[in-house]
Amino acid sequence: MGVKEKKRKKLRARYIILIILCIIVAAAAVVAVWQWDNIKALRYALGTSEAELEQEMEATQKELDDAAKEYNVPEINLTDEELAALESGDTDLGSVVDRVLSAAGSAAEGTESGSQGESGSNTGTENSGSENNSAGQDAEVQRLITSLYVLRSSYSSRLAGLVSSAQSEFASLPAENRTETAKRRIVASKISQASSLESSCDAQVNSIYQQLKSRLSALGQDTSRADQILSAYQQEKTLAKAKYMSQLG
Repeated sequence: MGVKEKKRKKLRARYIILIILCIIVAAAAVVAVWQWDNIKALRYALGTSEAELEQEMEATQKELDDAAKEYNVPEINLTDEELAALESGDTDLGSVVDRVLSAAGSAAEGTESGSQGESGSNTGTENSGSENNSAGQDAEVQRLITSLYVLRSSYSSRLAGLVSSAQSEFASLPAENRTETAKRRIVASKISQASSLESSCDAQVNSIYQQLKSRLSALGQDTSRADQILSAYQQEKTLAKAKYMSQLG
C-alpha cells in the first residue's frame, strides 16, 4: 500500500470520527436544552428556602393575574371532575374553555342586569378604558389566553397528583422496604411521567402562544404581553417543580 493511500485512509478515518463527535455533541446539546428547566428547578430546590419559593410563586401568580385582567379572562376554577376528565381524555381543552367562558358570560349578564337601575352618567367613564383596548375585547384573544390558563391549571393539578402518588406509594411499602433506594426508584418513575406530561403541555402551550402572537399582530397590538405570559408560565413551572423536588427529597 502506497504512502498516499495510507494518508487517504487516515484522513477518511479522522473525517468519520469527526462526524461521530459532531453527532454526539449535537445530541448532548439537545438533551442539555431539554433538561435546562429541570436543572434550574433543582438549583431553586437546593438553594432557595420554602418561604422564598412561595414569594416568587406569588409574584409570578400576580403577573399572570394582571395579564388575565387586561384581556378580560375569567377566573379559572376547574372542578375535580373537569381536571380528571382532561387527564383521562374524556373531555378536551376546547370543551372546558367553552364552559369557562360560558359561565363567565352568564355571570357578566347577571351583573349588568342588576345594575340597570343605577344612573347611566358614569357609563362613558367606565367603558372608556376598555374601548381603547381592542385586544381586550377580542373573543379570539380571550379564548386563546383562557386556553393557556386552563392548560396551566391542568398541568399543575397533574404534577401535584404525581407527587402525591409518589408519597403514597412510598408510604404503602412495608417499613423495612422504605429505603433510599426504594425512594429513588419511585421518584425516578414519577420524574419520567412528569417529563412526558411536561413535553405534551409545552407543545400545546407553544402552539397557542404562536396563535396568540399572530392574532395580536393582526389587531395591531403589542405582542410583548404574550411573551410575558409565556415567560411567567415557564417560571411558574420551574418554581413548582422546585417545590415538589424539595418535598420528595
